[in-house]
Amino acid sequence: MISVAIVENDKTDAATLENYVRQYAEETGEMIETAVFSSGILFMRTFTSHYNLVFMDIEMPGLNGIETARELREQDPTVILIFVTNMAHYALQGYSVGAMDYVLKPIWYPDIRMRLERVRQSLEQNHKKIVIPFQRGVRVFYPQEILYIDSVSHQITFHTTYDSFSTYKSMNYWEKELAPYGFARCNTSYIVNLKHCREVDGNTVKIGNEEIPISRARKKEFIKILMQSV
Repeated sequence: MISVAIVENDKTDAATLENYVRQYAEETGEMIETAVFSSGILFMRTFTSHYNLVFMDIEMPGLNGIETARELREQDPTVILIFVTNMAHYALQGYSVGAMDYVLKPIWYPDIRMRLERVRQSLEQNHKKIVIPFQRGVRVFYPQEILYIDSVSHQITFHTTYDSFSTYKSMNYWEKELAPYGFARCNTSYIVNLKHCREVDGNTVKIGNEEIPISRARKKEFIKILMQSV
């Protein structure tokens, strides 16, 4: 089941988008539920972290799409976000809040189908579980539940949305193991989940509320991998 929120103040555009999502579900056999919100304020007032995808209009009165997305990211850093707008230059601002993509109005079904295919593939990838050994056994996580990994005094620690715990095997091992799931190494001691990357500012990357250093030697490659993951 894919849960989709549509945040759009234009009733015609909202109905068109919802119909296209339903059309995709009928064509593919994918189970999809939709919820429509007429404003960013209403969406955030009733928000719960069960949505897999949010289609967000940018130009809305009151709380616009970018402002709504910033509030959304404080509560749910991993939900897939796709902006809908009349102006491409507005959509480019969306990458600052971790948007996967944007759709230009007028909305056409092939554009929505392409995005939904990408979303489905991303969700399938994220639903593969990662088994992590630790001293008393193993722990199992979805990739999006892992924030970053660090190495301090030869101790490897996984930091997740639940807690932190130590494991073994080398950083080189985990770098290769986690790369297919959207993780990248930003310096010798840190591997970060790019889906939780909020900002790169100078030589630091913000993962949730943490600021993690990026080494000069790795910065160019790290930025390249980050841009490819968007």
